[in-house]
Amino acid sequence: MRPGLPLDSDHLDRINDYVLGVNRGLAKETGNQIRKLEAAYVVADDERRSDDFLDRIQQLEDSNIYVLKWETLIEQAIKQWEDHLELIKQRNPDDKRIQSL
Repeated sequence: MRPGLPLDSDHLDRINDYVLGVNRGLAKETGNQIRKLEAAYVVADDERRSDDFLDRIQQLEDSNIYVLKWETLIEQAIKQWEDHLELIKQRNPDDKRIQSL
């Protein structure tokens, strides 16, 4: 979902339908190494509305469908990028260009 859109039951139903459809398609391809989606995410804003759908969100979690706020997704991406840069710095301690990152 684009930023600013509140979570609603239609979004939750659609992501569930998408995941079920993809998993059905994967099940038909017995030669495919991917057998099932590991996870799916709905990224939304307006967490107040998500309280209205808490039971449904928890049901979807049993199917590996998760709900995130945009803010949380961005924070996770920044953290992963910082961790990645730190590993690069550790592997190249003598490279001044990398150390300046």
